[in-house]
Amino acid sequence: MSDILARLIEAGTPAALVADVALELAKAELARDAIERRRASDRERTARRRANDVTQCHVTERDVTDAPSLSLPPNENNSNPPTHTHPDVTTRARKADPFPRPDWCSEQIWNDLKANRKAKRLPNTASAHAKLLRDLEAMSDDDWPPGRLLEAIVARGWAAAYDPRENRNDRPPNFSRTAKPDPLLAMRAIARAQIEAEDSGGYPGDGFGAGPTLRALGSG
Repeated sequence: MSDILARLIEAGTPAALVADVALELAKAELARDAIERRRASDRERTARRRANDVTQCHVTERDVTDAPSLSLPPNENNSNPPTHTHPDVTTRARKADPFPRPDWCSEQIWNDLKANRKAKRLPNTASAHAKLLRDLEAMSDDDWPPGRLLEAIVARGWAAAYDPRENRNDRPPNFSRTAKPDPLLAMRAIARAQIEAEDSGGYPGDGFGAGPTLRALGSG
């Protein structure tokens, strides 16, 4: 590059033009050096990869010498990635249970309680869970801790916190089975009242033999 500049100066080339040429030559030299460095790096990387491939093939042949039928295909390492989780990869958090089992309750009793609530179509929400625990805590004492109360509640098929020490029937009365009034019994009651009034002089009769007839109905 210095020879070219020297010839330009001897030829009387303006200094500004000589400086521009010098700058372009320097850029070209830097670009050439960068290309050479990149090519050297590529050659080094290719050599390392080939060395690793030779090492892996050597280990595979040694490991499967006694069992050739179990040899793995060349791309087995890529098709079966490792199953362990990388430390930098965060797993998705599991959704919290809105109706968690308290420590003082057995798993069987808690599952039976949730089965009762499901049968009665009661939601297992966080608010329902908080109310259940508050009610159990309010009715508990030394003889009846929350665990014993809940066990008795579940055994009765209940789905909420009712006091099992009290007689309670959570079924509404069945009015459809109420006995219907008997018309004959009602007529006899009216007749008996009229007979009593007639005997006491308070019922004069209707003049057509109503008194004996009513007496006969009342005696029946």
